[in-house]
Amino acid sequence: MRSYTDLNLRPRKNTEEAKMMLGIAADIGYSKVAVSFSSEAGKEEIKKTRALCSHVGLDMVTRVDLQPESSGALLKALGNLRGRFEIIAVHCTTKDVSRQAAKDRRVDLLNFPHADPTKRRLYFDHQEAALACKSLCALEIDACSILNNDPVQKARALATMQKETTLAIKLDVPIVVSSGATDRYGLRTPRDLASLLTLVDVDSDSILQAVSEIPARIVERNRAKLQSSFVSPGVRIVG
Repeated sequence: MRSYTDLNLRPRKNTEEAKMMLGIAADIGYSKVAVSFSSEAGKEEIKKTRALCSHVGLDMVTRVDLQPESSGALLKALGNLRGRFEIIAVHCTTKDVSRQAAKDRRVDLLNFPHADPTKRRLYFDHQEAALACKSLCALEIDACSILNNDPVQKARALATMQKETTLAIKLDVPIVVSSGATDRYGLRTPRDLASLLTLVDVDSDSILQAVSEIPARIVERNRAKLQSSFVSPGVRIVG
């Protein structure tokens, strides 16, 4: 039986709203969700959210979103945060940052935001795809940033998404589709999320992998790295 993962939930700190949102996520078919925290989040805040997830039967993954202004700032943030969070996503707003993120194995997800129509959007290009396929970095499609736009902007965002995901598939870059939900109304069922990829010429099983096998594999890989016995891929301390 296929298990589904949403790698980008952003519940507000209002406990009742967060509890309702996480409960709905479990009800509509997710077994694992990544909750985005600020880089300053303390252990108590993470512990409380994990308890909410556990209460409704969700396996919670910790996530942090970075929006650095330079490659140097990105490298500094990765050095400070890689050991604290299970998922690190980088919002690519400059070529300097996107190229560095694409080649750095400490980055899990490349996110090219669609949300602000007043700003010129950066595009996921061939060079970033070539770097990402070697570093095992995935391209993240954020449903809310695409769908929460006026019709014209939405059409443009979908057209851009089609080009970027086609490139990712061509160069064997993993694709993850996440909701980006901040409340219950932003949630989508796993199949609804995956349906964004019907614009790309791939079979239905490959589409569903973007909300199941691929995100789960990223989480499993990073959890293994965070264990004290981990030395490097394929090397562990035993005994």
